[in-house]
Amino acid sequence: MTAKSPGSPNPPPLWLCPGILRRLEAVRDSALAHSRDALGTVEDVRTATIALLPALPQSMVDEAVAAVMPDPLGRSAARCGALAPSTAPLKPVDLAEVREALTYALRFASNGKPRRSGWEFAAPLAAAQLVQHLTLSGFVLMRRPPNKQHER
Repeated sequence: MTAKSPGSPNPPPLWLCPGILRRLEAVRDSALAHSRDALGTVEDVRTATIALLPALPQSMVDEAVAAVMPDPLGRSAARCGALAPSTAPLKPVDLAEVREALTYALRFASNGKPRRSGWEFAAPLAAAQLVQHLTLSGFVLMRRPPNKQHER
């Protein structure tokens, strides 16, 4: 009997048809490509499993999720190649980049649709205030290298 490494994928259960497995893997890859963390990706795969197979008992849902995303601590996400390795050097970010990212987060929802709050004009002002406060408070903001999928 060979010892299995913690990040190696579990074999898919025999009851899980290959078409469903491919769809769950696509959900996993999509979540990782959109920079979701490993636990968020597990929840996305779990939700997709329940949506595709609503009558499945919880134990079988857990089996399907384990087959697609075996390690919720992130080693399987790095195995998929969608995330930058944790040993990648961090680089300081320009404060203008932080301000732009905060402005975007204030103006748009997580799905990319604009927030219709009527305060769109205030987002750049609030972002600038947040950047100024973080700088004055002594925070140092760093960034990982971009995902391989996002490089040109």
